[in-house]
Amino acid sequence: MIWIGGLQGAGKSTLAREFAYARDLPLHRIDAFTYAHVDRMPAAEPLDAVLARGAEYAADQWAAHCRDRVPLVVADVAARGAGDVPVVVEGPQLQPAASAPTGASVWLLTGSARTRRVREARLEGVDDPDARARIDGLAARELLVAERLRRDLAATGRPSVDVADDPDWSQIRAQLESVLEPALDGVTRLAPGADLAGQRRYENRATAYQLRSHWTAIGAAPSAFEFACECGRSGCDQMWEGTPDEYDAAAESDAVRAAAH
Repeated sequence: MIWIGGLQGAGKSTLAREFAYARDLPLHRIDAFTYAHVDRMPAAEPLDAVLARGAEYAADQWAAHCRDRVPLVVADVAARGAGDVPVVVEGPQLQPAASAPTGASVWLLTGSARTRRVREARLEGVDDPDARARIDGLAARELLVAERLRRDLAATGRPSVDVADDPDWSQIRAQLESVLEPALDGVTRLAPGADLAGQRRYENRATAYQLRSHWTAIGAAPSAFEFACECGRSGCDQMWEGTPDEYDAAAESDAVRAAAH
């Protein structure tokens, strides 16, 4: 596995997708499995109740959640049928002290102002008033999460990349690649065609389930989302847009292809 962890708003999802797609590697976004993991996780307090008890308690609960979640991620990666091909795993749940199973790892760090701004931007046009009400509590929690992550990175010697408030993404991308690229020397990549298309389909199905479950939980109407193109061509980084139901219909006829194709 290759781990890309770090703080909210640091660009993990985009950079991990670019890195994996350019190199024909499977991509495993932990946040795409939140609802799939619910029945396999210990019972947890509601988030609002956790935040109401203060930032220190909320940060402790987040750390406990990460410890419980990572073994499920490792099991999922082992079960997805990628063989000897390293899987790029991305998510804020990845912790430096738990990174022994990986072939390489890096954490993206950013400041609280950027984290808050990105969180607010993600809620624009989204019918989720409860999420907006949590922003202050989450911001307080994430200050402590960031402090602890920086401390753990220093203690373990794991590599990190600082993401400025107004980042130069080409520079960030180059730094990330310089850390991870050596781990790919001589490794197997996904073969173009059925193998590559099959792994992108696995990722898309996980995303469709996650979206459906989330919208049902908050009572929101489904909307279009970007799914990976399933053309199976080497290096394809194109996306296909539609609702989960539209994705399912297209997948049935093997038609999840970017418009550019």
